[in-house]
Amino acid sequence: MLAWAKRMTSASATTPPVALIAALLAAAPMLVTATELIIRRPVLYLDGDGAIDELALMRAGHLAQLVGNYSRFGWSEPGPAWFYALSAVYQPLGRESWAFFVASLVLQAAAAAMIVWTTWRIGGQALALIASGVLLVYYGLLGDQVFQITWPPFELMLPMALLLLLAGLAATGSRPALAGSLVVGSYLVQTHLGTSGAVGAVVGVAVAYQVIDAIRQARAREQTPAQRKNSWLLTGGGLALVVVMWIPPLINEINGQPRNLNLLWRFFIANGTERGWRAAFSAVGRYVDVFDFGGLSHYMQDVAVIDGGYIAATVVFGVLCAALAAAGTLARDRFAQATGILLIAATAAVAYSVRHVVGTVYDYLLLWVTTLPLVLVLGWAELAVHQRALLLPRVRPAARTAIAAAAWVAVIALAAARMAEFVALPPLEPTVEQLSYFATATQSALPADRSQPVLLDVTSLDTWVLAAGVGLQLEKHGYTIRVNPQWTFMFGGAARRQGNERWDVVFETAADASGFAAANPSARVIASTDTYTLFLVQLAPPP
Repeated sequence: MLAWAKRMTSASATTPPVALIAALLAAAPMLVTATELIIRRPVLYLDGDGAIDELALMRAGHLAQLVGNYSRFGWSEPGPAWFYALSAVYQPLGRESWAFFVASLVLQAAAAAMIVWTTWRIGGQALALIASGVLLVYYGLLGDQVFQITWPPFELMLPMALLLLLAGLAATGSRPALAGSLVVGSYLVQTHLGTSGAVGAVVGVAVAYQVIDAIRQARAREQTPAQRKNSWLLTGGGLALVVVMWIPPLINEINGQPRNLNLLWRFFIANGTERGWRAAFSAVGRYVDVFDFGGLSHYMQDVAVIDGGYIAATVVFGVLCAALAAAGTLARDRFAQATGILLIAATAAVAYSVRHVVGTVYDYLLLWVTTLPLVLVLGWAELAVHQRALLLPRVRPAARTAIAAAAWVAVIALAAARMAEFVALPPLEPTVEQLSYFATATQSALPADRSQPVLLDVTSLDTWVLAAGVGLQLEKHGYTIRVNPQWTFMFGGAARRQGNERWDVVFETAADASGFAAANPSARVIASTDTYTLFLVQLAPPP
């Protein structure tokens, strides 16, 4: 423990600008793309999931979003942390759809920067520079386009890596890092329930380390009174933020219709194990095999298919994690030891979770697992930096300078290449060619008085995508949209039909339009294409 304390003190004394530069390089690809979007300000018409998410993001600006992203099973993700994090950037930029993408990129950039900053706190400037380079390589392996998709399953990778690193730092005795892991863990669970098993296992291991140290009355490092004060302030601030993050879901549980946590509980007690361990470990193997990262971009394939090669990949990964834990123990390196154990616990939790996934295990559900090998690399790198610190005095100063310069050149070159690849991605375009036509036609047909709520009558699964896009545009232009009860799981409880709506916009497929028109002679066609037809119906006022 004394060796660790001395090394942590040395790392903390490292010049902070070095860590800032390394963090900026890791975040640069996202920040450059976000800057390009701010300059270009493209006119975007989102539909489907994108439109539903932006509607929730708009509600977050009024502190009215109490749950997370909707699920196809009729419940929502546990909390709205993702929406409120995005809102900090989205609202000041004018609540335009392009700002939604900018906010997502900035959030990813912040997570990358915090990863590098955390590694600096763990191992000094050498580890921070290594982390920056590893992240830049990771972007390319996984696919640059993944980090530009504004959808919760694609927003989890970097926060999961940050959670694992904070938990490793917490295992060395850092209380602020433990509080930070609770904040990041809450964000992950609220954004996507599928991470809850891994989050629970990782945070549980970190807590166990601190409990053991407390029982032994161990101290990770000697601190001055000022340092102890700062530590308690950071810890208290982190715990307070965790409490605040869970207030909206609790409000929904008290006043919501429906109560989302209750729906979640009922859903999971009604479903059990769906598949065996072999299929689960095979699914995990697809995400810890770094050589197969390029094949994880289909987003709709079933990954829980038994494959001996992927099961072997999981076994190899587990052996490497166990080896890291053993090597860290022998080297008296608490972080390396804890990281190996944390990764084993996370892998087991992921496999257990996969066994209980209801229905197809689509590949986008587990994309965040790809950060486990990333953290494994950083764990071994930290151990190497630790050993290097013992041998470095034997290396000539000129050689040390040359090695450091070469490392900086390599990371800067990686950052430049990745920035060029991010900016070269195809520009954002409307997802439905004629969405602007439908939205404009609907606004023109409705009365100028925007105080009257508008009912969006979604007649089938074939029309909800368009209805979401039109509804988003109506909300942006001052109308209040409502939907029938069967669609509130998607549009939110606040959009439930209340009976005082005077105008009904009916979404029909082109094939069903004639039947609806015949049954409703008072309905007026307001927009029509070969695919969809929109009708406007005036509803009778409430008695």
